[in-house]
Amino acid sequence: MKRSIRKSHILVRYDFIFLIIQGYPIIWLIIAGFRPNIELFDTAFRFFQKAFTMENFIKIFTESNIITYMKKQCDNFCNITGIYSFNKFNGIICHC
Repeated sequence: MKRSIRKSHILVRYDFIFLIIQGYPIIWLIIAGFRPNIELFDTAFRFFQKAFTMENFIKIFTESNIITYMKKQCDNFCNITGIYSFNKFNGIICHC
């Protein structure tokens, strides 16, 4: 019993370390999205920035077609899911 508990604690520690290693880039991308552009190219590395701004998000939604791209991706996902289901069930929707 004691051995299995110790083994599970070791696995939890490895999982936690793996989560930190894999989660750091995602957290850094989210934090970098709130940085001003001038601070992104600064040579001094800081994990947390001096000022939070929404400048990058406003620029994405006003100067690009990201909403159109997101709608197209959603449509593609729905179409592919529908095609898969029709192929999987040979076009039969219900067995009434």
